[in-house]
Amino acid sequence: MPHADPRDELLQQLNEMQAVEGIDAETRNLIGILSETIVAYSEEIDDLQQRVAELEDATETDERRARAWYSER
Repeated sequence: MPHADPRDELLQQLNEMQAVEGIDAETRNLIGILSETIVAYSEEIDDLQQRVAELEDATETDERRARAWYSER
């Protein structure tokens, strides 16, 4: 079974805390803000990881082209 994403686990814990009876309105509000922050940062991290992968691919392609160019000379 694959290991769960730590971000998903944190969101799940926040949701479970919010579901428990007796949590005051201020704490529920704080949990909501934390949940939104986690989701926003998760999306940003995913975007940055995608961009890094694209840049790595571009670098590898450039290096192959440079090797091919030098080998033709």
